[in-house]
Amino acid sequence: MGQASFVGRPEWKPTLVGQLVAGPVLSFFALGLGLAHPPPLCHRCAAPETPCRRRGGTTVAAGHWEEDDPAGRQCAAPFRRQAPTGSSNRPKFRLRDVVSINIIFPPHIQKRKSPAKSFILLISLIITACNHSSLGVCRASGYLPGKSGNCEKSNDPDCCEDGKRYPQYHCSPPVTTTTKAVLTLNSFEKGKDGGGPSECDNAYHSDKEMVVALSTGWFKNMARCGHRIKITANGNSVYAKVVDECDSVYGCDDDHNYEPPCANNIVDASPAVWNALGLDQNVGMEGITWSDDCRASGYLPGKSGNCEKSNDPDCCEDGKRYPQYHCSPPVTATTKAVLTLNSFEKGKDGGGPSECDNAYHSDKEMVVALSTGWFKNMARCEHRIKINANGKSVYAKVVDECDSVYGCDEDHNYELPCANNIVDASPAVWNALGLDQNVGMEGITWSDE
Repeated sequence: MGQASFVGRPEWKPTLVGQLVAGPVLSFFALGLGLAHPPPLCHRCAAPETPCRRRGGTTVAAGHWEEDDPAGRQCAAPFRRQAPTGSSNRPKFRLRDVVSINIIFPPHIQKRKSPAKSFILLISLIITACNHSSLGVCRASGYLPGKSGNCEKSNDPDCCEDGKRYPQYHCSPPVTTTTKAVLTLNSFEKGKDGGGPSECDNAYHSDKEMVVALSTGWFKNMARCGHRIKITANGNSVYAKVVDECDSVYGCDDDHNYEPPCANNIVDASPAVWNALGLDQNVGMEGITWSDDCRASGYLPGKSGNCEKSNDPDCCEDGKRYPQYHCSPPVTATTKAVLTLNSFEKGKDGGGPSECDNAYHSDKEMVVALSTGWFKNMARCEHRIKINANGKSVYAKVVDECDSVYGCDEDHNYELPCANNIVDASPAVWNALGLDQNVGMEGITWSDE
């Protein structure tokens, strides 16, 4: 689908070496060029108190007025254009952001025709060199040669140019409850700048639908297809469905409307999303935060059976309906969860063998099962996680899924589906944390090792 028209900067904390080496040099150039906070987009006919910039890249100085605003409407003198109300929500350019990632400067800087361009190039080279010293986390994995073509321009996209090289990203910043991102505008209708049909459902979507595409790393190889995410901006929050990938790896072809690969921090949204947030589509990009909205995707009819009760499980009951979850809350350094007790031994309440290794595990082993969303289709198999509770921390190996979608059958010991925030642990984990197994569940935090 359509590619984002702005390359943003995820925030990463630089290392001490990065601050000591790159900081002073960048500070010098940034102060000289006025890059510590790039001018916001000019928006309407009014007197600007600070410089603003046109979508094409031209900077308008404070106190000057232009003949027309970005939408092409004539401004009657003596009015002047200024940045839109709420422009403070837009991502700010800060040196601590610069020294920690390969910076791809936004189009208004890339296209600026001024002597400062050589200095900007020098800064880019400095950042790239610093990144070779392991300052960044999510770096470009390669560069795509530009190829121009029939680029549909209804939403003012950045079209590919012959001879340019565009960075490719397989990764995105970590998802949290307030994931910082850049919202861009895209049409998912046929024949518009979105290109081909959406990847999740091979269909087109009306501009009135609340739908989005996510950068490749966040799209997670279609794992977020159909999920709803919560988007917050301009003091408003809305929910939108993920239907496509904003491809951060490929572009400059007919399938991608001859647009460059997306940045790695893009939420590419339909006009309906922009309208619901009360944002101006003429701006075309906004700083936002987003998070996964994890709601029940359906309900499983209860069916009772031979439920082994050694660890006092919740057994299914006929006639009841149990919520099913394909998702889990975002994983952070202190992910909140519920610790439950389970035996992974044969013949106990764990049901069949563990999914990761098709084996049973002794109650003395430090092993866990994770809710479906956290299990990530076996992606966390054999990984160790850190569990914190009761003032202690222990490490345990992920060997199984605590199924949040299916249950009430023999494979699941006729137990209902797990909640979406469960770390189902062996007795050994409970003992190591000094917890009372008779309680059966405890509030904990956990993180990837």
